[in-house]
Amino acid sequence: MNMRKFLLTFLTLLLTTTAFSQSGKFLTLDGTSQYMRIPNHADFNIGQNESFTVTAWFKVASYESNVSAAQRYISKRCMEGVSGDNTSGYELWGALNGNASSGFFANNAPGPNSTAHTNSMSVWSTSGGSLNSWFHVAFVVDRSAGKMYLYHNGTQVGTSGTKDISPWYVRNDFDVYVGTGLLNASTVSYFLDGAADNVRFYKKALSATEIANDKNSNSIPATTEGLIAAYDFENMTDTSVPDVSGNGHNGVLVGYSSAGAISNVVLLGDPNYTGRGNIAEPIVRATVSVTGEAASLSSINVNMEGTTDITDITAIKVYSTGTTELFNPKKTSQYTLLGESNPAEGDIEIPLSGTLPVGTNYLWVTYDISETATEGNLADVSVNSISYSANSTYNVSTPASEGAREILLKRVLIYSPGDYSSKNYRIPAIVTAHDGSLVIATDKRKNNQNDLPDDIDVLINRSTDGGKTWSEPLTIAQGTGYGAGFGDAGLARTNEENGLICVFVGGKGFFGGTPTDPNRTYICKSNDNGQSWTAPIDITPQLFGSECSDPVRRNWNASFCASGAGLLTRDGTICFVAAVRETSDSSVGSVSNYVYYSEDNGTTWKVSSVCKPNNGNEAKIVELNDGSWLVSIRNQSKGSRYYTISKDRGQTWSEVKLWNEMYEPGCNGDLIRYTSTKDGYDRNRLLHSVPFDAVSRKNMSVFVSYDEGESWSVHKTICPGNGAYSSICILPDGTIGVYTEEDYMTPDMSTFFLNFTLDWLTDGEDTYTLPDSSELTDKPVFTTESGTTFTEESAVIKFESVARNTKIYYTTDGTIPTTESERYTSEGITITESTTIKAFAIATGKRGSDIVTARYYFPDYCKDENRSSRTDRYLRSVQFSGTLTPFNSGTIESGAHNVYSDRRDLIIEAIPGATLTPTLDWVGLWMCGYIHIDYDCDKEFNQTLNVNGTNGGEVVSYNYYEGYNSIGTSISSGRDFSQLPAFTLPYNIDEGDYRLRVKIDWNSLDACGNPTQSIAANGGSQVDMTLRITYPTSIEENNADEAKVYASAGAINIYGYSGEVKVINTTGQIVKDVTIKDNEQIEINKGIYLVVLNGRSEKVIVE
Repeated sequence: MNMRKFLLTFLTLLLTTTAFSQSGKFLTLDGTSQYMRIPNHADFNIGQNESFTVTAWFKVASYESNVSAAQRYISKRCMEGVSGDNTSGYELWGALNGNASSGFFANNAPGPNSTAHTNSMSVWSTSGGSLNSWFHVAFVVDRSAGKMYLYHNGTQVGTSGTKDISPWYVRNDFDVYVGTGLLNASTVSYFLDGAADNVRFYKKALSATEIANDKNSNSIPATTEGLIAAYDFENMTDTSVPDVSGNGHNGVLVGYSSAGAISNVVLLGDPNYTGRGNIAEPIVRATVSVTGEAASLSSINVNMEGTTDITDITAIKVYSTGTTELFNPKKTSQYTLLGESNPAEGDIEIPLSGTLPVGTNYLWVTYDISETATEGNLADVSVNSISYSANSTYNVSTPASEGAREILLKRVLIYSPGDYSSKNYRIPAIVTAHDGSLVIATDKRKNNQNDLPDDIDVLINRSTDGGKTWSEPLTIAQGTGYGAGFGDAGLARTNEENGLICVFVGGKGFFGGTPTDPNRTYICKSNDNGQSWTAPIDITPQLFGSECSDPVRRNWNASFCASGAGLLTRDGTICFVAAVRETSDSSVGSVSNYVYYSEDNGTTWKVSSVCKPNNGNEAKIVELNDGSWLVSIRNQSKGSRYYTISKDRGQTWSEVKLWNEMYEPGCNGDLIRYTSTKDGYDRNRLLHSVPFDAVSRKNMSVFVSYDEGESWSVHKTICPGNGAYSSICILPDGTIGVYTEEDYMTPDMSTFFLNFTLDWLTDGEDTYTLPDSSELTDKPVFTTESGTTFTEESAVIKFESVARNTKIYYTTDGTIPTTESERYTSEGITITESTTIKAFAIATGKRGSDIVTARYYFPDYCKDENRSSRTDRYLRSVQFSGTLTPFNSGTIESGAHNVYSDRRDLIIEAIPGATLTPTLDWVGLWMCGYIHIDYDCDKEFNQTLNVNGTNGGEVVSYNYYEGYNSIGTSISSGRDFSQLPAFTLPYNIDEGDYRLRVKIDWNSLDACGNPTQSIAANGGSQVDMTLRITYPTSIEENNADEAKVYASAGAINIYGYSGEVKVINTTGQIVKDVTIKDNEQIEINKGIYLVVLNGRSEKVIVE
C-alpha cells in the first residue's frame, strides 16, 4: 500500500537571487502528531574521534512563537530527565517567530554532562527563510579541523569557533526523530508543521563542495563514501520508510493512517465585491488536508444560504487549484473543474469527479453571476460536507471566516501578476473620453513593484461597453531597462475634439534627479479618444531643471505629477498637481506641491505658486463651482488628508488645512467633480477615493462631498482588503467607475475596474438624476420592431419622422451614442449583419432624450466551430469539371484543422443546366462526401435530393448515405469516397452567386453535420465556396449540341445557342419558326412541344 506521499511538481524558494527547489515525493508533517522515528543504533552515535554529517531538506508551513516549544527538524536528544551519556545528543531546530536570523534555523550539540562539556555548538543561522519554501540544512562534525559547522542552503552560517570539541561525543539510547523531538524519555513534542525530504547521515565530515553536491542531488548511491543512512521517501510501504543506503536503518512513520482520508477542512470566504456577468467568481475556498493515500472525491454538499436572491446566480462550479492557494477567474483553464450545478434552495449535493493527493489541497466554490443581478445583493455559500472514497464524508463544522460577496454593476479584473510576462501592475488612472468610452493607463512594472528608475512601461486600454470588456494593451511609453523606464501616468480630456492627454515621468527616479540631470516629464496625446497616441513629448524644459528659462525653477532637482485623474476646467485649462524636489534634499519632508497647467491643450505649460511647501506629496485637483481650484494632498505622515484652495488660478493659495473625517495611511487617492448645479443637476457633488485607514493601505473607500469639499459626510468601502492607489471616472449613464490596485492574499498587485451607482454608494440616500434645467427630447422611435430577423442580404432601419430642429445620433457597435456619434439621415441605417443600434434624439433648446436600443438579426449558415485534432483525415482539395473553366481549389486543409472553413473566395463558375462532376482529394477512409447548394438563398440547406436540378432540393451529390450514393448506386461503407456522382444545375436558375458547401461527414444529409456523431471527432470538414451562375454570351450558330433547352411558365428558354429554331406541337404543326440570338426567350402557350435547332430536337412541357 502506498504511503501518504505528495507529488510536488515544482516549488521554489526565492532566497536573495538563488532559487532552491525539491522534486519527487516527500514526507508531509502536520505539526501535531506526525513524524518519522529511526530506531536507535550505534551508527547514529558519534565517537570522540569520529567525524559526522547530517543533511536534509525541509519546508515550514507555520511558525511557533514560544522558544521553549520551537519545532524540531531532526533530533537525537532528550530534553528532560536524563543523566550521564544520555545528556549528549544533537538536533536541528527552529521555525520560530519567522525572524530572518534569530528564529528560523539553529542547532544544539550538547555533550555528556559527565565530561562537564555542554554545547560544542549552539548557533542560529545568519540567514532567514520563509514559509512554504524548501531549504537545505547540514550539521558537520569535522574532527580533523577540530570544529563543527552549520550550513543553510549550501552556505556556512555557523561554527563552533574557538571552542575545543575534542571532549565532545554522543552516546545515548534514544531514537533519531524527524519532525519532532523528545521532551522526556516517554514524550515526543516540538512537532514540525511542514515537510521533509532527502534526510541523510554520514560517518564523515562533508566539505562545502560535497554539501553543495548533496543539496543538488535528488538521489544518492548506496555506495557513497561514509553514507550510513538515507531516506528519499519515494518507495514507502505501510508505515516503513526504506533506508536507501542499504544499511537497514528503515524509518517508522507515526501518526499516519494507511487509508486516504480528509483530515481537515478550513473555509475562507472572499470579502471582495463581485460584478454582474462575472464568471467563476470564487465565493468560498476550502483548504482540504488529505492524509494516508489520495482521496477520490464523490460530492460536495453546499447551501446558498446568505445569497439574497438565487436568481442572481446562473451556475455553481467547483474547482481545484491543487496546491495553489489563489484563484484567478481569468485562468480557469489552468484549474480542474470538479463539478457544477444549477442554483437551488436548500442543500445542494454537487457530484464531483477528481482525486486529491496527500497533503494540502485548495477547492473553490464559485458562482457565475447573472448579467441582470441586483446591485447590492449578496452572493454567499456554506459548505456542509465533502464526500470521498469508500462512502466517507467529512462534515464541516466551522463556517467560513469571511463574509459574502456583494454584487456591483461591474467588478472586472484588468491585470494580474504574470499577465503579458510582467511580474506586477500598478498605478491606475482612468478617464471618460469625449465619445463615452473609458480609457485607462497602467504601469507595467515588469520585474518588481518598485518605482522608477526601474524598468516600467505605460500601457493604455479602452472599453466601449462601459467597462465590461477591455481592449488589448497599447504601450505608449516603452521602458528599455533600469533608468530608462516610464511611469506614474495621469489622464485628462483636452478641449480638442476627441482629445485626451496622458502625463507621466521617465528616466531617473524622483530621488535621483539633479538640475542638470533631472527625471523627465512627458506627455502623449490622442485625437481619437485613446485609440492611438503620439510618441512621448518631453516637456521638462518648460517646467524645471537647467534647461528651464525660469531662474528659480531651473535649480529644481525632480518632480512628478500624481497618477490618476487630471483636470480639464470649464475654460479649457488642463491641470495636474506635481510633487517637486526643489533642492538636493532627498528626504520626503522636503517635497512641495505645485500645479502644472496648460491653456492651449498641452502645447505650452505654466507652473503655479507653491500649494504646499514641504511635507507635500501626491496630490489631486478639482474645479469648484466658483472657479476655484481645490487641491487634495497626501499626508506622508499618515492621518487626515491635507487640502488647500486657490481662487486666482494658482497665483495664491489658502492656508493648508486637514479633513479630519478623511484620514489615510500616506497614499495617493483621486478627486473628481461628479455633478454641478451649474450644469443643471440637483446638487453639487465631489467624489474622493482613498484607503480609509490611518495606518495601513486597506479599506479603499469613496467619499462624497455635498458642500464643495468643505466636508465629506458620506463614504463607503469599495475594497475591504489591501488596496492602494485608485482613480475615479463618471460614465455617460451617470454611474461611477473606479480603477483600483489591490493585493488580496498576495504581495503583488492586481488591478480592477469597479462600477456602481450613487444610490448604492449612499445606501439609498442619494440618487443620480439628469439635469432638469430644460425639457427632455422625446425618444426616437424605430419603424422596424426590435428583434426582427431579416432573411435578405441587407436591411435599412429608419426612425419615425421627427421635427426639423431635432437630430438623432446613433451607434451600431453597442457603444453609448453621443453627439460625436454618427448622425441619422432620412436614407436610414443600412445593416448587413446582426446589429445592435443605440440612438438618442436632441432638439434645439432641450436635453438629449433617453437612449433607445434595438437589436436586429440576420440568420447565418450553420457551421461547426470546433477543431479536429485528427491528422489522419482531412480534405486536401476539391475539383469540379463541367464548369465554365476547370476548377481546382488548391490546398484547403492539412493535418489537424478547423472543421469549418469559409472559402467563398473560391469561385466555381457555371451556366444554368450545366452538369458538374465533383472530385474530392480526401486523406483518410470511413467518411463520406456531400455537396449542398443553397438555391433559394435562405441560409439553410434543405435535405432533399436534387441530382437533376428539377425539384428545388439542395443536396446535389453524395457518395454514401444509408448504403447508396446520390444516383442510387449501392455502395459499401469503408471505401475511398473521393469521387462523387455528377449533378445537373437547374435550367431556370437565376444569374448570381450561391453558397455551395462541401461536407465530409459520416452518413448524414444534414449540412450542419451528423447530429449524433461529431464531425470534429471524426476528422470531417465543412467548406463553403461560391457557385457563380452566368448566362452565356457571344454564342456561335453551330453550338446546338451544347445548348440548354428548358421550359418555364409561358415560355421556352434556350441558352448557349444562336440561330434558327422551329417549335412543333403534338399535331406536327410548326407553331414557331424564329431566329434567336443572345439567349432569347420564346413566348408560347402551355402545352407539349418539340423544339428543333440545327438538326437537334428536344421535348419540352410548358406550364
